[in-house]
This record gives sequence, structure tokens and C-alpha cells, in this order.
Amino acid sequence: MANIILNGKTVVTQTGNDEPLIGGNVLMHSNAINTALSGATFPAGHILQIKDNYYSGIIQVDYGTSSANFIHIVSQSITLLTDNPNIIVFASTGEIDRCDGRLQSRIFYSSSPINDANINGATVFANDIVNNVYEPRLCSEVGRGLSNTGTETHRTNVSYHHRVSFTASKDSTYYFALGISVQTTGIARIGNGSMPNIMIMEVKS
Repeated sequence: MANIILNGKTVVTQTGNDEPLIGGNVLMHSNAINTALSGATFPAGHILQIKDNYYSGIIQVDYGTSSANFIHIVSQSITLLTDNPNIIVFASTGEIDRCDGRLQSRIFYSSSPINDANINGATVFANDIVNNVYEPRLCSEVGRGLSNTGTETHRTNVSYHHRVSFTASKDSTYYFALGISVQTTGIARIGNGSMPNIMIMEVKS
């Protein structure tokens, strides 16, 4: 049995003809770890990173002031770790406790931060970006055909689950946002119960 000891600390141990073992008290420098990981190859389907965010407040969208334009609810950025990954987005409006008329929600993305001023110019995040197809989706509209009653009516969350093959380069940053609009006369209010949220996953393609 042979050991390598530095300043009283066992660095390497070996028993007989067994392969040498690095001691459990040896720490690798963070730069070395980062270098090793940067060259690692992950299999297809491996989750590379997850980013998420939520909005803790009440948002009321009024057709009389915003028309059918989308209003920014919550967004999150992600800097890609690999080229052309799969991107999965989960998003939910949270509880809708007032909905007069037709409420619609969509996921948008852009290479710049998204807010109320530019969300309608951002790209709709669809399962098929090339052909602009939004399916499959859990739900994108609530309250269609209802009159403008002005009363509080609790309804289901509007939720999304999208996955696409995302054509983008490693180290590029993209912003994803959940937006809602009122498509007919009336008001929609969210955030008075559960909070709107968004989660982005980068997956090795």
C-alpha cells in the first residue's frame, strides 16, 4: 500500500495492484471543473438547464383601453448552453377571477427583453415556428361568448406546454413571455389567486 501525502493530507491512496484513488479531501479548482464540463457531451433528451419566474400581483386587462392587444404578464430569459437545442416552455396565467368576454393568452419570445410596449411585436412561440402552428396546447381561450357582466367569476388557469426544435447558437440569450388579451368587449383579471408563472427548459437535441 502506497500513499501520496502533501502537508499531512492524503492526496492519493493505493492498495496492492488496485488502481490509485484520489483522496476524498481533494478539491478540484472551479476553473478546472468548468473546463471539464464545457467539453462534456450530453445525450439527446438530457435537461441542460431550467429557468423560471412568477408574477406576484394583480393584472387587469380592459378591452376598452388595450383593444385586442396582448399585455405582458411574466417573462424569463435563458442563455443557451448548446447549439440548436429543444426548448420546452410551461406557463400558466394563474387563477382567472374575472373574465367578461373572450380572454386569449400566448407565449412570445424575442432576442430582446419583452414588456408591454413591445410584446405585440415579439414572435409567437409555437410548436412549429416555421409554419406558425400553435398546437398542441392545453387551452388558450376562456369565457368565449360570455357577456360583459362586470361580476367576479372564477375560472380555470390558462396553461401551456410547448416544445420546439429551437434554431439558435450557443451563448445566445432569448426572452420568453406570457401575454394575455381580451378579444371582445370586457375585462379580464388574473393574479388575485394563484400567481402567473413561466418555466423554460433547455434540452439537448
